[in-house]
Amino acid sequence: MASLEREAVENKNPVWNEIGTIAERSLVLELPFLLEEKDPQTLESFFRNPPDGISTSGRTQSLKSILLLLSSQNELNYLAVDKKCMTKLMLFLSEQTDAAKSWSSTVNSKLVAQIVEKISAGGKDLKNVLRTDLKAAVTPHKTLFYEIMVCLKTKLRRERWKYFPAAVSGFYWILTQMEVISLV
Repeated sequence: MASLEREAVENKNPVWNEIGTIAERSLVLELPFLLEEKDPQTLESFFRNPPDGISTSGRTQSLKSILLLLSSQNELNYLAVDKKCMTKLMLFLSEQTDAAKSWSSTVNSKLVAQIVEKISAGGKDLKNVLRTDLKAAVTPHKTLFYEIMVCLKTKLRRERWKYFPAAVSGFYWILTQMEVISLV
């Protein structure tokens, strides 16, 4: 999250600040216990009986709160939203898209689809949001996609990706939200 901390300017919209806070608080944590454990069932059992604060139902509640906050906005202009808040939201959404994963659920996946629809003004994906952001940026380093990739970079390094299983599926989802032309 180093690149997020570089951006010292707070978003002027308190609703988006709240959305960013909820999303950041709900991200799937690193799983350092896997260093000692070699049993493949350990991960599944951890998510079936998670510690307080990181349960699937807690994440469901976070998604519902975000959807409610987005619904309270009269006009949603994602280009006017602070990149830090939007990046946190995209990272959180990306982790919750695959209902087959033990840290997500079918309900979470449906809530993500509703949030994406709100953000993209009725669209089913974020291609238009990311494309418009890319065109509006002065340099590629100012884009939402770049900020998301910087945040995922530390989690997806060769020696660390196993400890961030949600980041791996999130990376895949973010890439599917891009048009190939936007990556060039």
